[in-house]
Amino acid sequence: ERSLTAGMLVDSVADSSVIPWSLGIHLGFRETAGERVRTVTGIGGGIQVRPRRVQVTLGAAGPELEIETLWAAVETPVLLGRKGIFDRFRVEFDQRAGKVRFIP
Repeated sequence: ERSLTAGMLVDSVADSSVIPWSLGIHLGFRETAGERVRTVTGIGGGIQVRPRRVQVTLGAAGPELEIETLWAAVETPVLLGRKGIFDRFRVEFDQRAGKVRFIP
């Protein structure tokens, strides 16, 4: 099992979380024959992705959650989308302080 600490962009508009190609490789993701590859679109255009499940921990002592993420076939920012996160937390955006809080 591999783990790492990574900064993520919280994207309250995105349905899904996205992991870039190189980070997925680091986490041990591999392409498999016949797997489902789909194209998702956003503000920046369309990218090919593969669904994967990952364990994430929000903050140093936050709860560990298993969420579905999309492994991008290109390098993208790491995005934390709504699915699997926003339904488990009250999410507060404090723009003035530059902070996002996840409250169980």
